Amino acid sequence: MAEVLGLVRSRNRGAILTSYEELHLLAVKLSNYTKARPVACEGACYLVMDGLKRIVAQGIDLLEALMGLEFLKQLETRG
Repeated sequence: MAEVLGLVRSRNRGAILTSYEELHLLAVKLSNYTKARPVACEGACYLVMDGLKRIVAQGIDLLEALMGLEFLKQLETRG
């Protein structure tokens, strides 16, 4: 998450897109893991995996908002 916050400060478009893709891949891996191992991922493991999925989702949301702001900024400078 610290990397995502650094991207907010830097506004490096390439890095933002790369991180966005990486977070989506991580979200898919976490989802596949919990689906493939429902019995092994009970109790404390479920809490950890659920927390990780929420953190990744929040990072994705933040990057999506940042990309939207950058898009609006581009529109303003072109207009």
